Amino acid sequence: MPAKAQDTIYWLYGWGNKTCADFVAASQDIPIGKCSMLKRTHDLYSENCVFKQFAFGYISEQNFSNKTSGTGVAIENLSENTLDLWLRNYCSQHPLEKFVGAVDALIVDNFKKAQKN
Repeated sequence: MPAKAQDTIYWLYGWGNKTCADFVAASQDIPIGKCSMLKRTHDLYSENCVFKQFAFGYISEQNFSNKTSGTGVAIENLSENTLDLWLRNYCSQHPLEKFVGAVDALIVDNFKKAQKN
């Protein structure tokens, strides 16, 4: 599904299109900041880990875009625990929202906090 950002339409693929409810379900019974390994014929990461890797990649892209355009505030020193807890809390309150919307909300929240300092 295309998303409109100002006058530019972009396509989002992958885990960002899943819902917050999917992230909450994938994180159930997994401690904050941890990933679970699934034992099969090979070790595979749990879905909650893939969600978090999507979030860090998306944030990294936003940081790079902000740096090159001179807009926004880069998110620095964001620990996996902080990211995980923030997203779990947000997604629990917004289960139908796309996961990418939750990550965007984290970026906006960080931007507002940085402006206060």
